[in-house]
Amino acid sequence: MMNEPGATLHLAVHTFTPILGGTARTADIGILYDPARPNERTLAQAWKQILCQMRRDFQVRRNYPYLGKADGCTTYLRKRHPTHQYLGIELEVNQRFVSSPRGVWRSVQSLIVESLETLLLQPRAR
Repeated sequence: MMNEPGATLHLAVHTFTPILGGTARTADIGILYDPARPNERTLAQAWKQILCQMRRDFQVRRNYPYLGKADGCTTYLRKRHPTHQYLGIELEVNQRFVSSPRGVWRSVQSLIVESLETLLLQPRAR
């Protein structure tokens, strides 16, 4: 996944409102990345696959509800670090889980942690 020893994975976790401007957003989790950066694209695809295998009822989308290359901290850092040394991924979680009964939110938190552990324990792509 991360080709260089010592490469940095910068993971930012945010929530998003389930309805914006009267329009329902159609995801439970979004994974944002820059599609022009192959390592980020590969990591996002793999993480989505893991999440979907762990929770088949979840709608996981890439670069949704925002574009992963939009202006922000990861975009700033991408300009300063080469693609083989820096991966900037943002995880977006639907806020409806935060306002759900406590057990639901805890299960989503556990899903995120377990899926990330599974992702990071995968053999590195050569």
